[in-house]
Amino acid sequence: MNLTVLPPMLAIAVLSLFLPPRRFRPALAGAVFTALGLASLQVAGGPDWRGAGLPRTYLSVTAALLLIGLLLPLALAGIAIRSGELPGGRRAGAVAAAVLLLVAAGRVAIPLALAGGPARTALAAAMLASVGILSGGLARPLSLGDRLRRLDRAVFGSIEGEPGRPWGPTERWLFGAHAALAAVALVSPHLILLLGAILGTAITGVLLDRRLGLSTRWPWSVIGGLVLLALSSAFLIQVAGEVPLSLSELRDGPFSPAFELGASLGFIGAALPLLQLWPFHARARGPATPLAGAALLVLLVTPILPEGTRHWQPVVFPLLVVGGWYAAGAGSLQLALMALATAGLICLRPAAAWAGVVLLVLLALLGLRKRLVLPEPLGRMMVAGATVVGAGLAPTILAGALQAQTVYTVLLAAALAATLLGRG
Repeated sequence: MNLTVLPPMLAIAVLSLFLPPRRFRPALAGAVFTALGLASLQVAGGPDWRGAGLPRTYLSVTAALLLIGLLLPLALAGIAIRSGELPGGRRAGAVAAAVLLLVAAGRVAIPLALAGGPARTALAAAMLASVGILSGGLARPLSLGDRLRRLDRAVFGSIEGEPGRPWGPTERWLFGAHAALAAVALVSPHLILLLGAILGTAITGVLLDRRLGLSTRWPWSVIGGLVLLALSSAFLIQVAGEVPLSLSELRDGPFSPAFELGASLGFIGAALPLLQLWPFHARARGPATPLAGAALLVLLVTPILPEGTRHWQPVVFPLLVVGGWYAAGAGSLQLALMALATAGLICLRPAAAWAGVVLLVLLALLGLRKRLVLPEPLGRMMVAGATVVGAGLAPTILAGALQAQTVYTVLLAAALAATLLGRG
């Protein structure tokens, strides 16, 4: 990714951190629009987009995305400053961040708008904004968010945000083992070590959350996923034959196209419950278990079974879109970000995959923050760090996902923006 992509994203993240809590998430929606526009430009034209011969319609729509992403946090900052919501120090920081954003985003958005045509760009921006306003206007009178949240609790028994019991020595030991096993899974060089680390991560995570009182139900989706993982692994080992089971050597295994289709489907089906994606999102499994699911996809499925993965992308991405819009209705930012991270994991682009892994690490840390009683300054530092790093990762994830499934990625980004703009 070209380094010119990062300054606008970081500027939006920093500006949002200076805003009052009720304007923080809506301001970050600007980062989603900006990331989508920058990622699309990277994929379609690269750093030298002017010489790529891109259609004017495409340039105007991309410029409109960047302008919406620029103006949304700036408008929220202006409202906060004018209404006196920011004290002196925060006001000065917000002004400085706004100036940085104008410079960083303007360097890309203005040339794009001129190349696409100012009138065409303004029309595209107006149409995009109208669709968003109309959608939000229809959802509020119908109380769709409240209805979906009640449905989520009734059907899935959602536990997001509920406090657990105090941590004792057993809980600390379980968490240490849980986190260590997840880390081992992410760096495993051998299939057996990877499978053992995934199994251990899931088991310790379930035991930890049950001891903390976060769920009284067994996560049958995870149990089913682990059974599917065992069956798919046995199938893989049998077909590999004499090939060593190190992950690097398995890439040259004697795997036929038909085998790749079946094995990749089994492994992907095993990974989805571990990743806590909809509709497997409301059962206890531990804060680091999604990292085990990510390790399964990044280390085994996509590098060893790439053609099978590519075949199932048109099935997985719609599921992610449904989960993303479910998150928007339920107001679950974590669920929406899980869907975005998974799109990066399965898009067959290594940079996007590892950016998705880092995003899951950030979500795990923020989830741990909810479970522990941390000093307020430390909690704010964690949120600030996760916001800045996450904003920087978004264009890389979206660029990889756009190359895999363009339309579904746009819908997924729209769902994330809607989640941020909706009720938290």
